[in-house]
Amino acid sequence: MSEYYNKQYIGELWLKDSEGNIVSGSDALTNVYAKYININSSFYNELTSNRIITYDVVYDTIFVETQYGYIFEKIYKDDLGVIQPFNKLNLLNVTKSTKVDYWFDESLNKIYFTDLYYYDDFNRPSNPNYFEFILTFNSFDCHYGTIKKELINNIKIGFSSNVDWNELAFTMENPKLTYNKDTKTFNISFILRNSKNTLGIVSLNIANGDVHKISEVNGFLPYFTLDYANSEVIDLLTIPANTQNTKEKFLYSLLGELLLTFEDEIITEI
Repeated sequence: MSEYYNKQYIGELWLKDSEGNIVSGSDALTNVYAKYININSSFYNELTSNRIITYDVVYDTIFVETQYGYIFEKIYKDDLGVIQPFNKLNLLNVTKSTKVDYWFDESLNKIYFTDLYYYDDFNRPSNPNYFEFILTFNSFDCHYGTIKKELINNIKIGFSSNVDWNELAFTMENPKLTYNKDTKTFNISFILRNSKNTLGIVSLNIANGDVHKISEVNGFLPYFTLDYANSEVIDLLTIPANTQNTKEKFLYSLLGELLLTFEDEIITEI
């Protein structure tokens, strides 16, 4: 990334309406933002106080991101020309360890999006070493204005190294989501760095089908050797609520508190 790309400037969002008038984003989208007054006051306050990080439009769907979280919202104009949210669903996703990246499938009119959550495992063994993160991969249906949970996996990648763990304190940069139409495969890649700023790249392929699953995990990690015997992928969507497994209990609670920020009972799977 260039130095220019990483610069941020504080300013107000301005939009042009269908009649060519320039209005502030908070005025134009006031009814959309109002959905979140009682859902999450922190997110609502950021929306209405010029703290929007990213704004994008895909036909009649808008993407709005703040420091706290982000939303995809289908919108329409009422008889008075006022922008309204298409539905009353809670579509807020709380920001994880990285920013979100997304890709629009024009043929299906869906937006696929992904972000990552990295944490220090509560019971990391000293040997073998590994780093661990949670990958979320969801879709937003621009026709119905709903979110579908496509894939949520806990991914552990083992490695062998003579370097002390404290020198391998990993940080993950923002992921990049792409799609290969020839192989019908999504790819999610991100840069991994240790405390000495040594660069590595992790790349995951997700097969596109009725059920999305990780089909391949690759890594260019010059500062250690991958240990496949101590690597694993856990599908968090299949963990039962009454699990007695200590690890699964931890992941299930984390899933509920951090990842599934939209409400299960109002999400329609198309």
